[in-house]
Amino acid sequence: MGTQRAKDAGRDEEHMQTFFNAIGDIHEDGWIEVVDLLDLFQRLALDMSTSFLLGMSADLQAAGIRDAAEKGEAHLAVGTGMTYNEAYETIRTYLSWRSKLGSLYWMADSAQFADALIAQAVARASAAYIDDQETADGKFRLIDNLVRDVGDPVEIRNIVLDLFIAGQNMTGTMAAWVFAQLGHHPEIFQRVRAEVLERFGAEDEQKEPITWDNLKACTTMQHDILESLRMYPLLANIGRNAKVDSVLPKGGGQDGQQPVAVPKGATVTCNVYLMHRGVEAWGADAWEFRPDRWVGRKLGPEYAPFGGGPRVCIGQQLTITEISLLIVRMMQRFSEIRAPEGQDDLAKGYRAVLAPKNGVKVRLRRAS
Repeated sequence: MGTQRAKDAGRDEEHMQTFFNAIGDIHEDGWIEVVDLLDLFQRLALDMSTSFLLGMSADLQAAGIRDAAEKGEAHLAVGTGMTYNEAYETIRTYLSWRSKLGSLYWMADSAQFADALIAQAVARASAAYIDDQETADGKFRLIDNLVRDVGDPVEIRNIVLDLFIAGQNMTGTMAAWVFAQLGHHPEIFQRVRAEVLERFGAEDEQKEPITWDNLKACTTMQHDILESLRMYPLLANIGRNAKVDSVLPKGGGQDGQQPVAVPKGATVTCNVYLMHRGVEAWGADAWEFRPDRWVGRKLGPEYAPFGGGPRVCIGQQLTITEISLLIVRMMQRFSEIRAPEGQDDLAKGYRAVLAPKNGVKVRLRRAS
């Protein structure tokens, strides 16, 4: 999926240009005003994901710009009304409380809405197909492959909704964590930017095409993403229910090295956040942001930002690809980043995923 996702860079560029417009005006010194990237990234991520998955964009960025313009505001991120992120959190909290009541009748409405959306996309996909390889407009949409390979509308809905979570919650929030850290580590920002420009060129002088192989080859950028996911795993707690009586090889006894009995039906919870900061696996600097720790290091079971096993997040490659695409374009567009003094944008808040509690407020300087 990552390879095909990278091929979609042309369509993403439309969304990136809308994103750059939403950030706000550039002053004479090249800097923009302080902007909160969290809401902007989440809008961008959902626009990109809906285009890739369904072939039609949610256009949340454009809607936000129109709303800001109607209110006479400078740019999308400083609106006085409810942001998309705030609206999402309000809905999530409401649904959480409703589910605790024990009656799940209300979920039928959500299913009907999702079914209607998927049915529309399936109809478009079926009409667009020429053969097993191409659509009428030549653009890839995941829904086309799902119609061909899965067929069942309910199963298609479930797959697409899982990927929506990856596309909006995970991509947008993870991008926010990446740039929150870069705002506090401008020297790492410059290293990543130098690597990006060396391979892909400046915004108006592109060298190599944006492919999955080229994105993976930017090791400094990939190490930055890996380290951000280590420090701030979006799935901070992962729970699994035992289908049969089981035994874990370690975790019991006073030294934590003895077996642990897990009876059928028991829930085992893994705190990924703490696992990613354990000094035994990561060293004395486990609580420090240090992307260079990934030089020569292979992924092991101590690193599980997307879970693992049969229930590993199916959108992990989609998330990494979209974050990589976003970083490349940000590095081409902006030459410097600064976090305002006293801004605590590394505070953590748990919503659907682990997200910056206070947003990510930074200043950016336009590349000359």
